[in-house]
Amino acid sequence: MKKIITAITTLSLLAGLGLAGASCTEAEAKTGTIEVRVTDAPPGYEVTSIEVTVLSVEVHKAGDNGGGEWITLDIVEETFNLLELEGLELILATEVVEAGKYTQLRMTVFTVEVTYSYLEDGETVETTVEATIPSGELKFVRPFDLEAGETITLLLDFDADKSVVITGNDKVIFNPVVTLATPQSQP
Repeated sequence: MKKIITAITTLSLLAGLGLAGASCTEAEAKTGTIEVRVTDAPPGYEVTSIEVTVLSVEVHKAGDNGGGEWITLDIVEETFNLLELEGLELILATEVVEAGKYTQLRMTVFTVEVTYSYLEDGETVETTVEATIPSGELKFVRPFDLEAGETITLLLDFDADKSVVITGNDKVIFNPVVTLATPQSQP
């Protein structure tokens, strides 16, 4: 009887091992692998120059019955490098005009050339590209009054870092992020 119990125990043990083996094979078939990889983003671009050439600067003088007229200002500096203006102010345009209420300012951009550098195969490469300008015109609706004998300063404050998008393949977009500061009177 002892031999029968030992034989049953051995068979049970072998059967259990067989099932365990089948269970491992079955578990292996239901598994997958997770792979976590790391990489470094492609090298960034360093913009070294943003040369903006302006075609025209105009202000809109309000009329008596809602009309009005656009007055072209004399451009003093038609091309400027935005990156050289940080902390400085450059007179872009000026004109002696009739006193009165003005409602808008608009500036037409002719071209923008962006110079930037990047790493390629461990070497720094510098290139200059004419940027695409989605809207060649900047328009600001900001009314102000010009009194006789006074000078009003309108300050266009560009954010150069946010204005240039380098898409690769030598394609650059100039989408100016710019605000018109509140006019200040100067005697």
